[in-house]
Amino acid sequence: KSFSLVEAAKIAKTMAANQRGPMTHAEPPPEAEEPPKLPEWEAPAGWKPQPPPNNDVLASFALANAEGGKANLTVSVFPGAAGGLLANVNRWRGQIGLADVEEAELKKLVRTLDETAGAATLVDMTGERNGQKIRLIGAVVPKHGRTWFYKIMGSERVEGAFAETPATP
Repeated sequence: KSFSLVEAAKIAKTMAANQRGPMTHAEPPPEAEEPPKLPEWEAPAGWKPQPPPNNDVLASFALANAEGGKANLTVSVFPGAAGGLLANVNRWRGQIGLADVEEAELKKLVRTLDETAGAATLVDMTGERNGQKIRLIGAVVPKHGRTWFYKIMGSERVEGAFAETPATP
C-alpha cells in the first residue's frame, strides 16, 4: 500500500561520486565501479530476512499473514537501464504465467510514483502458475546510473500480507 525510498547519506555520496549518464543494456558496466550497497532501512516486524536466492539479489525477505498469504520480497540492482522497463515487466510476467506485452500495452500496466528520493515505476499484476494464483508487485527505480528492482511475489492473498506492514526501505 505504500512505497518510499530513504538512502543513507554515505551511500548517496558514494553513488554520486560514481554517477555516470544513463547506460543502455548493451554497454558494459564501468570497471572501476564499486559493487552496489544496500540502502539502510528498517524492515517491518514480520519480514523475515532470507539468504538471497542468487548473486543478482542483494536482499530477500519472507512475508506471511494470518490468512495464509505468503510472499517473498527481493531487492536487486543493475548498472544502467538493465534491459529497459518493457523487458523487465515481460520477464516478471513470465514468472507468473502471463504472456509478454508490447510497448503500447505497457503504459496500461504501470504507473509512475514520484517519491522524494526519485521517480519509481510500479507494476501490480496477477497470474497463474501450476493452478495457483500468483500476485507480483514490482517497483523499478533508476538512481545514479543504476536500476533498483523491488519485487514482491506470492500468493493471490499477497495484499493481506502487507496491509499491516507497509514497505518503507
